Amino acid sequence: MKLICIQYGLSRYLLVLGRIIARHPLYFVFSPIIITALLSTGLFRMKSNRDVEYLFTALNGRADNNKKLVETLFPQNLSYHYDHHRLAQKSHFTMVQVIAKDGGHILHDKIINEIYLLDEIIRNITVYVDGKKEDYSTLCGKKFGKCVKSNAMKVLSNANDIKAGTYKIRYPYDIDDIRMTYDEYILSLGGVSLDENQYLTSVKAVRLIYVLDKSNPAKREAISEWESIFNKVIESVDFETISVSYINDESIEEEMKRCTDRLLLRIPIVITIVSIFSFVTCLTNDWVKSKPWLGPAACLSAGLALASGAGFMSYVGIEYVDFNIALCYIILGTEIDDAFVLIAAWRVTNPKDSIEKRMGQTYSEAGVSITITSITNFVSFCIGMSAPFPAFQTFCMYGATWFFFTYAYQITFFGACLALSAYREKNYLHPLTFRPLKYNEENSDKKADIYKEEYIMAKFRDVIGHLLTFTSVKVIVIIIFITNLGIGIMGLMMYSKSGNDYADVFRYNSSLVTFNSVMHKYFNKYAYPVHVIIDEPLDYSDMEVQKKIEETLQKFEAHPNIADSSVRLSWLKYYNFFLNHPTRTILLRGFNTSDKEDFVFVLRNIFLRLPQAQEFKSDIIFNENHTEIMASRFLLLLTNINDQNVEINVLRDLYNIVDNSPLKIHIHSIMFHMIEQALLITSILYQLAIVSAVLICLVFFIFVPNVTCALCTSMIILCIICETVGFVSLFHVKLDIVMLASLVVCVGFSINYPTHISYSFVTSNKLNPDERLKKALYEIGLPIFQGSFSTILGVSVLPFEPFYSSVSFFKIVLVIGLQTAFHAMFVIPVFLTIIGNFNKSLTRKIDSTKSIGAFIPENDLHEESMALTSEKDQAVTTKL
Repeated sequence: MKLICIQYGLSRYLLVLGRIIARHPLYFVFSPIIITALLSTGLFRMKSNRDVEYLFTALNGRADNNKKLVETLFPQNLSYHYDHHRLAQKSHFTMVQVIAKDGGHILHDKIINEIYLLDEIIRNITVYVDGKKEDYSTLCGKKFGKCVKSNAMKVLSNANDIKAGTYKIRYPYDIDDIRMTYDEYILSLGGVSLDENQYLTSVKAVRLIYVLDKSNPAKREAISEWESIFNKVIESVDFETISVSYINDESIEEEMKRCTDRLLLRIPIVITIVSIFSFVTCLTNDWVKSKPWLGPAACLSAGLALASGAGFMSYVGIEYVDFNIALCYIILGTEIDDAFVLIAAWRVTNPKDSIEKRMGQTYSEAGVSITITSITNFVSFCIGMSAPFPAFQTFCMYGATWFFFTYAYQITFFGACLALSAYREKNYLHPLTFRPLKYNEENSDKKADIYKEEYIMAKFRDVIGHLLTFTSVKVIVIIIFITNLGIGIMGLMMYSKSGNDYADVFRYNSSLVTFNSVMHKYFNKYAYPVHVIIDEPLDYSDMEVQKKIEETLQKFEAHPNIADSSVRLSWLKYYNFFLNHPTRTILLRGFNTSDKEDFVFVLRNIFLRLPQAQEFKSDIIFNENHTEIMASRFLLLLTNINDQNVEINVLRDLYNIVDNSPLKIHIHSIMFHMIEQALLITSILYQLAIVSAVLICLVFFIFVPNVTCALCTSMIILCIICETVGFVSLFHVKLDIVMLASLVVCVGFSINYPTHISYSFVTSNKLNPDERLKKALYEIGLPIFQGSFSTILGVSVLPFEPFYSSVSFFKIVLVIGLQTAFHAMFVIPVFLTIIGNFNKSLTRKIDSTKSIGAFIPENDLHEESMALTSEKDQAVTTKL
């Protein structure tokens, strides 16, 4: 009974609101416009966040916590001791990749000279900040007081000797076990050819790395300006024999901004397309009953909501992310759906009644289902805020805010526009020119046409509704539904692509995409180091402890994508080599390194002071009095990383090794936070779908207290989500943040018409299930067509944009629109009629869910409503 009272109270409130709007339409037209004008001032103070490392890293996820651990235990001083192997994140350098235009080897004089010229151009880039001249030599990160220089230059300077075989370089590390020193060539060289002794013979790609000291706050402004000029210079230069691709923080931000700016310019096109479509579809074969301007008015309402929501979020301090631009297309395409439902509800009211009464009935009939869909849309975005990715959290915050304003303006601004159109209809004004329509005696009977039912709406009832009453047609619909669901489940199980890629937000022809393809083609043999951190005090002098450490590292190195121990960077390995070397016997006389104190003393005061052991200082953490090792780090090397799926599987395997290790260890690498998305998104997606379906069921049941209908609608929505995700997997859409965002949109959109059609079916006064089906299609069939088509039109420009994310978003929304329309117009009516033949709760009169009129006699209802309107109009209006 309490649930019935909730629905009754909402229906009563909406009836009164509809009548108030009918009496004061201009007030409700201009109030949202004024509110939008005030809130829109916040757009001038809006801040954008384009920090990719932060936005797409799972907050407090395993990779994020491990990165914080590395930064805390092993911080790097970029002003003195830069080491890219030991970096916790990759935002401290600008990287340039160079390949020969003919795809051949680059150890040729002409190519080498052009690479030297490129390096000279880059090092001579100059910026002026606060009147101070800065170039790479003043902004660079340093290693032992000197600017870091790519080892590729050493190879180029000895190219002729390398080809002649007189200068030997071992790849990937050139390690001198005698002097305990090494030079790395992992980041510097790609597409290498080696002889039988692993010595370099030829190279197809080189990397020039320019380390920038971003750890120094005083240099950050100058570094940002330097990177911006660098990008322009590299884009403008052209060489005869070499092709150049590059990446840095500034280039990523510029590319993201370029994507947003490009999509922002397409929004007026979408508005025009959707407005024209809604304008045309709101026309009928009768000029008086046509409401063409309500279509553009619905688009304007969505636009006001977008401006108000963005301004509000700016005022409360929520940063904007470029990801949010997709929501603008969705809201412009989908949020006029409820406008079509309101128009359809108006058309089934009695034209003989007053405008106030008709508006009250329209709001009472359609307002409840609109409220249900708006609440569930809002709730689905609130659920999405629980995801750990900041970009997705911000996306859902903006989505929830925009949907709130959309609902508020839908029932106020658009409702007032509907009331103004009603006054035009009452006075027989032309819908385009607003001039009076004249009826002479010969065609005065046309005036009676306004009492006839809508022709197009009736076709949905008399054609589609009639067909669905046949048993054979119902069987066909069920077979199509089962086949559709089966394909969706198959696609879901076959999902093979997951995880985010930087290239997904870039133009297909962007230099960053080229950089990504060159990296995977030429630099896949050895990728990036993996930090293995032992985060507990151990007695490293104990041979049993050393044995456990060795066994653990060997488990990692036994993995096919981890390089063998010959390229392991281990302070313990070199320290033991130092201790056991014959020449060290005299030096270490008097020390017992099997004793913990002597082991640590020799390590700290003798070994780590050697010039060649300086690299390992940042791999060992001592306690305060330097008598015990509290934590240490070892560096392993990933190998044969050919694509992102390999990375995902490797990370999963490495986490399993960590979880089963007898030691307290953690692993980290500069790309793990991006790879970890794939491990998290799948579980988040399933959780989000299930939780959303349960909450939808609950919300629907609160307002329409019919358990059978609520469960049926929720199951259908869950099927729509499953089918959408499965189908887009067959269209090569990856399981990534774009998919996760689309799922939230999918949940919201898939709610709309299933809810409307179910609500109309359940609240029908007809007892026969087939008659209820026809009545529901009469009221909701046309809005389903209008809404689904307008949604697809709303994203129709996206597949023509040169971005993976925009094309994928279009594919997802297209599938959502078609799946939702099919299920709402065919599947749900068929299932409800079949269930209705066995479950009488779907076929008996549920007056409590019909409208306020079911509780109060019509005359009393009219008098009470008018009394409420006259006595409390000012208070209610002020509250609204």
